[in-house]
Amino acid sequence: YGSDISHDYTLSAQAYDHSTRLRSSLLHVFSAGNEGMAKGGVGPYAVLSGFANLTGGFKMAKNALVVAGVDSTGRLWPFSSRGPSADGRIKPDIAAFGQGGTSESAALVSAAAALLGQELREQQGALPAAALVRALLLTTAHDVGMTGPDFEYGYGLLDVAQAVSCARRKQYGQQQIQKGSPQKFPFEVETGASRLQLTLTWDDLPGALTPQKSLQNDLDS
Repeated sequence: YGSDISHDYTLSAQAYDHSTRLRSSLLHVFSAGNEGMAKGGVGPYAVLSGFANLTGGFKMAKNALVVAGVDSTGRLWPFSSRGPSADGRIKPDIAAFGQGGTSESAALVSAAAALLGQELREQQGALPAAALVRALLLTTAHDVGMTGPDFEYGYGLLDVAQAVSCARRKQYGQQQIQKGSPQKFPFEVETGASRLQLTLTWDDLPGALTPQKSLQNDLDS
């Protein structure tokens, strides 16, 4: 579902981020919207056609997954809405097939998250943190479009088989950190590996209603 085009962090985005902080296993998945050719409305991106046209400020929630739509060949549908958010964050987060629109793409990612959550629950004996599910889905996505995360495909095309495989091999770690306290995360790299990809995710605090900065904890800075 969606509303008018908005790239601002709104009260509803605050509420969704707060709900995940209250229940860490709760993962919100939203469609990017089907306004990919429209202008971004007001603000710094208003003059750009085809960007900052996600349908709904609630989709700027930092702890949610926002899904772009691609065709059967993996190419972005022209109607698939694009980011960024008002403060320049990557949105959408991931892309998936959706013949009838990005709502179908979001449904596919929701199902993938459920399968991945089931695998992790069997390992851990409890529902996994939404941040872990996000990390595995994003780090195993196939990078397409511009190199690296972008405002069209996000982190890339969904690959649920690879995400579940990564979970089964326990190629992930979880830790709590304190403000101002550095943490080290040791890991092993397989012999002969030619490429290493790491993804850091966390549940951020609800942000302020300002276009300048909604991110409260910038852990990768």
